[in-house]
Amino acid sequence: MSRSLLLRLVPLIIWIVLVLPAVLTGLVGPSEGWDQDFYHRPVVQILSAQLPSLNFNDFGSATTPGYHVVLAVIHRLGASDLELRLLSSLFGLAAAVALCRVVTRLSNEAFGAVASAVLLLMPYVMSSAVFLTTDDLALFGVTLAVAAAVDSARAGSTSSTLVRSVTWSCAASIVRQVLLWTAGLQVLAVLMRWMAGHEQRPLRALTWALIAMLPAVALIGWFVWIWGGLVPPGFQRTVSAGINFATPIYALALMSCWGACIAAAHPQFFRALRSRRALLCGLCALGLALLTVTAPDSPPLGTRWGGILWNIAARFPVIGGRSLVLVTMAAAGGVVIGTILEIAARHPRRSEAWTALSALALGVVAQMANTLCFERYLAPIVIVCTALAIAPLLQEFQSKATTSLDSERGVSVVTVRLRWPLLAALVGLCLSVSEVHMKLGDPSAPPPRPDEFRPTL
Repeated sequence: MSRSLLLRLVPLIIWIVLVLPAVLTGLVGPSEGWDQDFYHRPVVQILSAQLPSLNFNDFGSATTPGYHVVLAVIHRLGASDLELRLLSSLFGLAAAVALCRVVTRLSNEAFGAVASAVLLLMPYVMSSAVFLTTDDLALFGVTLAVAAAVDSARAGSTSSTLVRSVTWSCAASIVRQVLLWTAGLQVLAVLMRWMAGHEQRPLRALTWALIAMLPAVALIGWFVWIWGGLVPPGFQRTVSAGINFATPIYALALMSCWGACIAAAHPQFFRALRSRRALLCGLCALGLALLTVTAPDSPPLGTRWGGILWNIAARFPVIGGRSLVLVTMAAAGGVVIGTILEIAARHPRRSEAWTALSALALGVVAQMANTLCFERYLAPIVIVCTALAIAPLLQEFQSKATTSLDSERGVSVVTVRLRWPLLAALVGLCLSVSEVHMKLGDPSAPPPRPDEFRPTL
């Protein structure tokens, strides 16, 4: 088997070795299993019984129904519960494969394998592939929507990228309405391309980008109309009860581990880590974290729980409502963002990196609309957007290594070229193993309050 083929098969190998056995053995325990049993499986069964006349007015999930409709159709055709879980597990594999292919196209096969491995090994992506949840199908749409925007930032908006953007933003939004932010990614791409001095006709490009937003906006607008809000009526007192200002801080904290793991693949990462831009971004993140209440709380009334970092932060001191762990990690996350911006500053493909980072920022802002700050909603997009920001910045070093490859220096050049991807893979693997260990102790979601909506036939 060639090295190229082996690298491209990394997501499939991980799925076969880790995900498939967990599905076949009926693993139970984490909060995703609780969501499966209490929400998603009953909703799929209800919709299957309703086919072909579906009623979404009092929907039994806090999300839009795309995932449930797909599984309901398969269930109606005679699929068993195990077969539904196998199908759902393929959505996680699809998200990892999509990231692998896009990153490989933007940079090289080694980094594509690293990025996809880190994504699929991430506990919340892996556990969502084991149980019936909407997470991984939504992540698949987000990955391809961000990829379309990055392509637009490189080559300008074309009919192909606009169609891809409309397709994947609608696909992501129909699975989770909070992902409507993906509809605005083409606008970000135009702005980033213009800021980089690459867009010659910004008004025309911006007009088409705004038009490309309309299908997804209309789609979610229809659900808002029938529900009377962003979520079905039974969930409006829980997940849609106000803005959560801790969400950006938590995302920055995730950037300090998952983002750093991916960004370390770039050969200039540690040099740029000492730059003024990295320091300034770190100080800004520190200031933002100090202004925000980040003390972990607990369900059912709390809004700052539901994640591995929340569990870690709960074991360390909290001063004035600020978690020392999250404040420190948020500052480090700001440094990582500043480091990526420093690497991109004079790079000819900087608009692509800016677009990916802007997409991450937009996704985090949109997630603030969810009253509950769950790690599973933030960590995957941190990995995806960081990988898509770093990938185009690796091209320069890949081409240099390729042109200087000869019989005398071949081994050393290849070693230099693969050193940081291999380091990132090692860090990502170690981080994943440790988080999986902690995930086993992550308590399942608490029982719902008596007045909380329960899906029924």
